[in-house]
Amino acid sequence: MSIPMGITPKQMSLRMAIDEFIQAHGYSPSVAELASIQGTCKSNIVRMMNDLVDRGHITREHGKPRSVLVVPVNTKEN
Repeated sequence: MSIPMGITPKQMSLRMAIDEFIQAHGYSPSVAELASIQGTCKSNIVRMMNDLVDRGHITREHGKPRSVLVVPVNTKEN
């Protein structure tokens, strides 16, 4: 899969991990679960998630657990 413009390989890896988790479990992963999957700390996950939200790759409701969703590439604004 090619990496969309404006997203780093690590951010793309996180985006894919979120999508795969949702497909496998039917609900969004927690920050702790993503940190475990990615092999990093929760603060790095939060930072990368904020960057992905700013770039329009994911959506989430602040303060609501398990609310992260991946925005399909074909509907993301450039």
